[in-house]
Amino acid sequence: MINCRRIVFIVCSALILAALPVRAQYYVLGQDPSSLKWKQLRTKNYQFIYPAGTDSLARIYAYQFELNRSNTMKGIRSDPKPLPIILHPNLSRSNGMVIWAPKRVELMTMPPYDGSYPQPWAEQLALHEGRHVGQMDHYTKGIFRLLYYLIGESSVGIGIGVTPSSWIFESDAVMNETTLSNAGRGRSGTFLQYYRASCLEDEGRLYDQWRYGSYGRFTPNSYPFGYMINSYMTSTSDNFFSTGDLLNSFVKYALYFNYWSKSFRKATGMTDRESFNKSILSMGAEWKEDDAERAPFTPFTPLSSKCEQNYTVYSQVIPTEDGIYSVKAGYEHPRHLIKIYPNGSEKAIRPFPDYSSKISPSSEGFYWSESIINPRWSLEDKSVINFYDFKTGKTVRLTDRGHLFNPAVSGDGKFLSVTEYPVTGGSNLILMTTEGTVTDTVASPMHGQITETAWIGDRVYALEIVENGEGIWSVLQRNGKISSGWKEEVAPQYQTMKSLVSDGKSLIFEFDLDGISNIYRYDPNSKVLTRIVDSRFGAFAPMFDATGKNLYYSVFDTKGYHPVSTAACFLEEKASDFTKPYKHIVAEQIAQQASKYIEKPSEEGKKQLKDSISNLEAVHYSKAGHLFHIHSWAPVYYNMDRFSEFSLPEWYRVASPGAVVLSQNSLGTATAMFGYSYHNHFHSGHFNFNYTGLYPAFDFTFDINDRNRTAVRYNRYYVPGGTVQNTDGMFTIDTLAHKPLIEANMKVYIPLDLSSGGVNRTFAPYIQYSISNDTYFYHPEDPDSKGLPKQSLEYGIEFSLMTPKPKSLLYPKWGIGARLAAISCIGDQEHNGNIGYGTFYLYMPGLWHSHGFKATGTFQFQDNKLSYGYIDNLANMPRGYSTSMASIRFAKVTADYAMPIYLNDAYILSQYLMRLQVIPFGDLALNSNRDINDELLYSIGTDLLLDAHIFHIGWQFKFGVRCSFTKDFLTGKVKTPSFQFLVGTPMY
Repeated sequence: MINCRRIVFIVCSALILAALPVRAQYYVLGQDPSSLKWKQLRTKNYQFIYPAGTDSLARIYAYQFELNRSNTMKGIRSDPKPLPIILHPNLSRSNGMVIWAPKRVELMTMPPYDGSYPQPWAEQLALHEGRHVGQMDHYTKGIFRLLYYLIGESSVGIGIGVTPSSWIFESDAVMNETTLSNAGRGRSGTFLQYYRASCLEDEGRLYDQWRYGSYGRFTPNSYPFGYMINSYMTSTSDNFFSTGDLLNSFVKYALYFNYWSKSFRKATGMTDRESFNKSILSMGAEWKEDDAERAPFTPFTPLSSKCEQNYTVYSQVIPTEDGIYSVKAGYEHPRHLIKIYPNGSEKAIRPFPDYSSKISPSSEGFYWSESIINPRWSLEDKSVINFYDFKTGKTVRLTDRGHLFNPAVSGDGKFLSVTEYPVTGGSNLILMTTEGTVTDTVASPMHGQITETAWIGDRVYALEIVENGEGIWSVLQRNGKISSGWKEEVAPQYQTMKSLVSDGKSLIFEFDLDGISNIYRYDPNSKVLTRIVDSRFGAFAPMFDATGKNLYYSVFDTKGYHPVSTAACFLEEKASDFTKPYKHIVAEQIAQQASKYIEKPSEEGKKQLKDSISNLEAVHYSKAGHLFHIHSWAPVYYNMDRFSEFSLPEWYRVASPGAVVLSQNSLGTATAMFGYSYHNHFHSGHFNFNYTGLYPAFDFTFDINDRNRTAVRYNRYYVPGGTVQNTDGMFTIDTLAHKPLIEANMKVYIPLDLSSGGVNRTFAPYIQYSISNDTYFYHPEDPDSKGLPKQSLEYGIEFSLMTPKPKSLLYPKWGIGARLAAISCIGDQEHNGNIGYGTFYLYMPGLWHSHGFKATGTFQFQDNKLSYGYIDNLANMPRGYSTSMASIRFAKVTADYAMPIYLNDAYILSQYLMRLQVIPFGDLALNSNRDINDELLYSIGTDLLLDAHIFHIGWQFKFGVRCSFTKDFLTGKVKTPSFQFLVGTPMY
């Protein structure tokens, strides 16, 4: 039976979600440098758009996507039409995403510098993102095909948006990685490690607690959660096409009641909830059996005495001559460097960046690499080498350009070996002095990806990812100069090796060879591999102290990663074999199942494909010629950019009957909106254009006939500083019938991101010109004067400096920011005046570890008493006041105290209650206008908000109420409490 309420929900979602999430109208990933020239390469199924000079890289991606397309689409029963793939090679924050509206694939092509995947990055993206392309294609069929004619490509976004959970898409892509390659996350020792630890520690959670996450307990993201379900239902149903069948059912039954469970039962014979619970039982039994066989485990000594209440990660433990250092982060802590003392106490040293490499210590300090975003271009960064000096406590930047990662100090402390990733692809080994002077560079062996290096004497050893897995190579150097060719030490294999260090004689690293990430030792002379740490749930980032008597590392459990040490005499030396990896039962089952259907490309076929792609002609891609690309439309008018300005008298500026057309270019630098609206007998036109492809960004808006224009004039007999002689009041507003209002606005701004060192910094100067044909004038001698158009120029800066906000906190622990602005009238300056404005804010920790405090100070003044009201206030009145009062002088201070209350993931009557936000506040202001001097305004109250998932909807909702007491500015009495309802959801 068709569910009418669901039809309404989908249509309403279409009108809302077509506008999300960035700039409320489009998804814009960011901008590449404006200096780049672009080219394009067309294959049978894709259009590759990439910066000039990276042709070889583009052909590698073209080869991988075309090579894997057939098998990738076969498993999901899809055959999508060609679409563009945009390559962004200048950013080291490796990622990929498939986006509809406009439809495209965005790829950050620089490989992960931490070696997360033992397969080439281009292959990983082709298997994972290529699968997403096939998934999205299902939402171009059935009811969504009809919806396309109504709202364009946003119809696919609606299909994804109303799907209760995103795990179905991500887990299916992970399964595709696992079945179509010998790597993939299904074979990783860390992918399901939290579920393993949870089962063995009998943590116990309900399905929805795993699905929706928590502010108190760490919860894996949708990738492993979905894999638990998807792999089980696929293997037990013996249906290789289960996800394709499931998505077909989603589309077929989209308008039916309970379509989600109905689709699962039809495709796999059980609901997602049933599959998850059975998967937990099945895999839990396997883990318990495996756990018993592995025991006893390597003993260790905890290093920190601090008992954290929430999930905390000590990602590295670095023994040095100056003491033990670690990098710490978690649900309550932004990432920062700490020092651990012998008694277990901790001292915070400095913030530490999220995008940073392993730390390599020396006798005087330690080195690491940090990725720093280009201040203006968010799709370009640099990775530099930093040094922390023990004596001074200062950080020195040794390099200032390029993409350099994972420095390793030589045994004599004179040189660093560093990995370089050129934007054109490939990788290099760079040798440099510890002062940052490059002494030699050599390309990687087999054209692979070097991830990390370590030194034994004069030989540098490198982990490298190549076409057939990850191995170890070495090269000899003399005084910072390469003196030999590359030598293969360990043949490539498909398990993950990371955190490579040396104890002077052998290589030490974390390795998931036995199914769990453990610590291994490899002796290059004897060619012997041994496991030296057997941990229960995982051991990471190993490093011996200078004496070699103690091994320092992190161990994992359901509370996070903890710093520990083990005396060398307690380390086991279990012989291991690179060629005999652990077999993950579920991964092998689904891979065996897939082998019945996939067709492995022949070597001849692969060669022909490479040759054909090599012969393709690359042509110029014109940025100007592709500035506009219409992708969506709607039979109503909406402008979500104005939602924050929403007011009942002017509701039509946000949404009304009419139509809208949306445009965005493939490079994400130009967005446009064309709209028509009808309200109160007005036929209105609207246009917006935003361009971020130049160093200063531009935003232009134009609206016509939203209402009749007005003429505001001071009364003829009004005497400034005296009294009003006319009963009509000080001024008169004349509405000019059949004279349409015309408004235009032009803003030029420079959004700068100056973040580095673990501190977020922004700086954004702007200037904005506004004009309308409303008139506003004062001419006692000529009351019939038509006046001048209303014009103003606003200019200012916004800046902030703050630490990242941890998950369980409502405010950053520390931060400051400000906005300074002024508005100048253009025209009759003497009578219309100017406005000066400033607001400052401060974040500080509260009295309890999860609490936060925010204080603000705001001022505003106008330099002409006669003209107040001509320019709208920039300052906001205290909370609880429904209107913005005209001001000549205005000053306000506010205080907010945020108290998140964790609700222990309560599950009551199918409602999943996560957290209560209690934020008491107080506002105090002085306001002066022409008639009143220093009127005291105040507001006290509290926001009470509930974070929850309701009725099994995948979106997290935030809803509640604001209760406030305010002073009535006419009577001076305290008004009865006012209530304002608050609601929101991130949607995606």
